[in-house]
Amino acid sequence: MPASADAFRRRGFDHMEQVARAMAAQTHIALLDVLARDKVVDQRELDRQDRAANAAGSFQLLPARALALQDRNVLLIDDVFTTGATLSAAAQALIDAGARAVRVVVAARVW
Repeated sequence: MPASADAFRRRGFDHMEQVARAMAAQTHIALLDVLARDKVVDQRELDRQDRAANAAGSFQLLPARALALQDRNVLLIDDVFTTGATLSAAAQALIDAGARAVRVVVAARVW
């Protein structure tokens, strides 16, 4: 799951990219850096409905890498699952680009 531009500026790095790289190295699963994220409102203070509206359509595929997705099973990695809005939007973008299936792994679930 790519960080938003604001989160990247705030941290100075994309923490989930580092996690994905480590997982790819350990599992020998190819790392496909294919998603980009449009500017969105920080979701931490939004309710379920607003999160879904904010996340919808906020992911695009990096054009040069989109072909790498064709008919592949994709593992999408993120740190926190709250409402699922961001993960759903990202998964939909991957499916729309030709991924066969998208599975999700998260480090934490917020109830």
